[in-house]
Amino acid sequence: MTENQSLHNLIRMMGNGDPTAFNVLYMKMRQPLYDKMWWKYRHTLTKEDVEDIVHNTFLKVQLYAARYNGLHNDASAKNWMYKIANSEALKIIQMNNRLSNTLDDPGDGYFAEHRPAVPERNRHSSGSKQEGRHSVEEQVERTLSLREMNDHVRNLRPDEQRMLARRFEEQRTFEQIGDEIGRTKPRAKQIIDGLLGKIRTSMGLDSEDQ
Repeated sequence: MTENQSLHNLIRMMGNGDPTAFNVLYMKMRQPLYDKMWWKYRHTLTKEDVEDIVHNTFLKVQLYAARYNGLHNDASAKNWMYKIANSEALKIIQMNNRLSNTLDDPGDGYFAEHRPAVPERNRHSSGSKQEGRHSVEEQVERTLSLREMNDHVRNLRPDEQRMLARRFEEQRTFEQIGDEIGRTKPRAKQIIDGLLGKIRTSMGLDSEDQ
């Protein structure tokens, strides 16, 4: 009878420990979640990123099902799941942006931890019309570079990807990462720098600087 339950009831059943409710919810919502996230973020994220978003969303749904208190209808349940998915998407986008900024200039971003940020209003000296034209061009260029960077990040070993995620997505310090992997803070920084260097090399960034 679980298959005939509403999305709302399935989430409530998961929260009450029903072992079959998750599988039914997954079958009903996996494709709608994927389609919605891909349509919304297709110009920014890869299909592999969207797969990760869907996977992480269902993990969070399972984790927080007991706290769900939506209205008694499918629309409320969908909106709750879409909200979780959007949050996961933003995490990936933020991680990509941090990685991209670090790869563009290894002296910036997380390796210059005490450097003050440059106010946005001081970054452009041209008129508003020209700024708008440039921002569109830069956005397109950044989107393409993020997609290329994602491909190179995925070529790293899973443990290496996790280290980058801890640094740029979870914003862990080098000391925290070192404690997790049984290394000193300087060694953890050296490993992260090495991974970023590996990505820069595979993307051809280092050769362009020579």
